[in-house]
Amino acid sequence: MRSKIVKGLAMAAVSLILLHPASAQKAPKISGGSQIRLFDAWAQFPYPSWHKTENALKESRLSRQQQADTFVLAMVPKSETFQKWTKQYSLVGHWNENLTLSKFISSSIHTFSKPCGAENVSVRKIVRQPDSGLVVVFCANSPNGPKQYGYGEGVGEVVILWMGKHKNTFVKIYQYWRGGKFNVADASTWPVTTQRLDRSVLEFTGIKLLPYTP
Repeated sequence: MRSKIVKGLAMAAVSLILLHPASAQKAPKISGGSQIRLFDAWAQFPYPSWHKTENALKESRLSRQQQADTFVLAMVPKSETFQKWTKQYSLVGHWNENLTLSKFISSSIHTFSKPCGAENVSVRKIVRQPDSGLVVVFCANSPNGPKQYGYGEGVGEVVILWMGKHKNTFVKIYQYWRGGKFNVADASTWPVTTQRLDRSVLEFTGIKLLPYTP
């Protein structure tokens, strides 16, 4: 069953990202944003922060990866690359029968500790609900981050991270803004304005996981 589901994920990522009526007839109705089927769920999520229209594919560069129980869809602005970017939007789906949401949230946040260093990481909890959590992660510097992907000493990022589950489907949705090393206490040094950050946080509070029924 898992293999049949995974085979359809790459096509789903392409066909549902824009929600053309012809390709979304079997999907739940949604106004604004995008949706994709991930294992046991439909994930509904907002457009990346850089989009000016609803044509997500034309405004973004896409990367899709899939393994047996994991699917990753990542986007950067069309003018940037995955080796050198200032904005990135990623959606990760896992299927796991033994994982709990608390462990999923904890491990997701902990991944920032190694590249950034614990002393450079600050986490602000926005929302914690029974089946989801939303945080903002401030990585003021990434001295241990992979240089081949643009990280390293002097590079920092701000990330909105939504984490949720439906049955055995676990989903993470990220919005990254990357720039120079910054001071968390001084918003003027961040790689994203407070207005844009607040707007994206509000948009992320509307993320939903809905049941998928074969």
